Amino acid sequence: MIFLSANPFTPYDAIPWVIALLGVIVASYFGWKNLKLAKQKRIEEKRKHDKEETREAKKGWQVKTALDRYKKHVFDRFKEIDFTGLNAYQKKLPLEKVYIRLKAKEKYNLEDYSTIHDFEKLQKEISEKGKQEKKEHETSNFTDTFLNLVEETEKKGEPLRMLILGHPGSGKTTLFKWIALQCVKQKTDEFSVAFSKYIPCFISLKDFAKNDWLQKDLEDVVISKIEKENIDIPFFKERFERNEIIFLLDGLDEVADEDMRREVISWIQNQNIRKNKLLVSSRFSGLDPQKGLLFNAHYKSFIIEDLDDGDIEQFLYKWYGAIETVVDDSDENRQEAKRQSDELI
Repeated sequence: MIFLSANPFTPYDAIPWVIALLGVIVASYFGWKNLKLAKQKRIEEKRKHDKEETREAKKGWQVKTALDRYKKHVFDRFKEIDFTGLNAYQKKLPLEKVYIRLKAKEKYNLEDYSTIHDFEKLQKEISEKGKQEKKEHETSNFTDTFLNLVEETEKKGEPLRMLILGHPGSGKTTLFKWIALQCVKQKTDEFSVAFSKYIPCFISLKDFAKNDWLQKDLEDVVISKIEKENIDIPFFKERFERNEIIFLLDGLDEVADEDMRREVISWIQNQNIRKNKLLVSSRFSGLDPQKGLLFNAHYKSFIIEDLDDGDIEQFLYKWYGAIETVVDDSDENRQEAKRQSDELI
């Protein structure tokens, strides 16, 4: 047959080919294995290098990572309005979308109001600000008030201590949460820039009743409180030494027991905060000069003003705008928000 060779191919003829093929396979295998070993060695060397680098890293690098985690913790905690106790509305609204800049009345020296009668007179003066406005008691937005006081105290080389007073619902707690947000969010406006160099430490003073904080320093209270929330803040002491902490002690009036509240006031006043910033908020009812429930002259007192007509209108537009667009930010919903705002106004 024409398809058959004169010298037929035998199994013995295949042996050199098989040997050659096996040689290629073995060489490829060992070559691949060597490459894999070399790659693993590079990975191990990189891991070793990274571990060594981490061990040798400067403290600032380690702090930055922990600080970023803490800032995210603060942002997540305060970014939305807390509707606790308000069952009629379940949606979460971004705080900054509805926040109205509060105004603060300056230069009230509470020590001038030494009796209950005088203190009630102060409240009356505040509520009748339009009728009894005094030139030395000028009103400005809180951020300007804060920055002016920062400049004043830094020139004197003193810490900033502020007492924020207001009626129920005047926005004291919301103000503190807003400040905390400005400290940790990206610098996008004049307000975040104003607070951006500070690390916020928010403490609800009502928690004193269920903790042994009176036996600790303020910085230890902050550290233990944050650690309970599984947040590590190794940067705190360094930032405290650099005077970059802003303590936000909220709700003095919520310390229900008067004896305890008096101890808390004394404890706050005895804290060595270096040149850091410390703000305390309270309703007027939290203080009583005749019972010693009053801060000393080191604490500059400021009164949260009621919203004027323009503020109220602005708030309504923001409020309805946030409610109607929280799920769907459409033109139709924005128009509906304006309609509801106009109707209520």
